[in-house]
Amino acid sequence: MPMLVRRSSEEAALFGSLGLAAAAFVLFPFFISVYLLIAISFVLGLGLGCGSPLSLIITYNRAPDGRSGEAMGMRQTANKFIQVLVPVIVGTLGSAFGVGPAFWLDALLLSAGAFIMKADAWSRVNERRVDAAGAVR
Repeated sequence: MPMLVRRSSEEAALFGSLGLAAAAFVLFPFFISVYLLIAISFVLGLGLGCGSPLSLIITYNRAPDGRSGEAMGMRQTANKFIQVLVPVIVGTLGSAFGVGPAFWLDALLLSAGAFIMKADAWSRVNERRVDAAGAVR
């Protein structure tokens, strides 16, 4: 993971890892072969396994001076809330419509998070360009 961040940025690496995980979730309902499901699970693990430490790094780096503990606590609170809420929603959806839409909802949520992260990264780059050009804010 450090090599990914050195080659681009934390935001770009998080965008890629969330996109990879979303792609894996989209593929799950289409396969029944155990070996293919294992391979897709491995790819999903790569995406989600990179996402958590990257979000920690981004949270810490963007926290105001002296408030990193508070920011990390808020991140953890949101994380645990989502870990409780999403299985209930996805389980309900899976019971009503089958397993496919449940996986696709997970993919949609991960994709939305990835694009929100990308949009935020683009706005920060544009702010730096404006500041570098000497614009008054």
